[in-house]
Amino acid sequence: MKVQLLFLFALIPLIFPNVLGMCAPEYLEPGEPCMDVFGTLIIEPHEAQIVNLDGQLFRLIGPFALERESDDRISLDGVLFTHPSYPNPLISDGPVSVKITFDDGMTESISKVGAHLPFIEFTIHQDPQVGVRQNADGTFDFLLSVENQFISPLKQFKLGIAIDEIRCKEGLQLAIKNSNDNPVCIKETSIEKLSTRNYISDLIIIGFKHQLPEIEN
Repeated sequence: MKVQLLFLFALIPLIFPNVLGMCAPEYLEPGEPCMDVFGTLIIEPHEAQIVNLDGQLFRLIGPFALERESDDRISLDGVLFTHPSYPNPLISDGPVSVKITFDDGMTESISKVGAHLPFIEFTIHQDPQVGVRQNADGTFDFLLSVENQFISPLKQFKLGIAIDEIRCKEGLQLAIKNSNDNPVCIKETSIEKLSTRNYISDLIIIGFKHQLPEIEN
């Protein structure tokens, strides 16, 4: 019976690669990486940089240096990346590859021959979509798509998202603050009150902007 239990426990990380993907940040020294019990580097979403690529927002982590083929992995928001690696033994101009495992169990590999050249490739998998980018210095960045509505409207605006394409969380309405023309997400039930207080000047409907209706006092 004990042997069977040990065998089942050994299968857990193979069947559910994200299980036990946690560490105790309160016990870490400043700057110490967060690793799970299997040696996977855990990166929390708030630790990632947000970048705008052609109107799509991505969380970006990196840079990571290229290394020999190994089982080292990096975890970001439920997605597992293998460390960017080249074949072992080394093949001249051989492929550089990264294996990606999504939290729905699907896997994809991104490989590129002629790894000395900068490139960016994206997965077929959507929601989320993942990208692998090699920089001019040979290091790699990983990209994980993020829905705009999970980023504050002001940050979306500062990242270059057009004001009529900014998204709010469900149940909130995009508007323009009178004081500084910045976008803000407000409750629909607060529109009339904020308008009478001259807090907002316009409502934004996806694709176009319109003036607030006249509200009688």
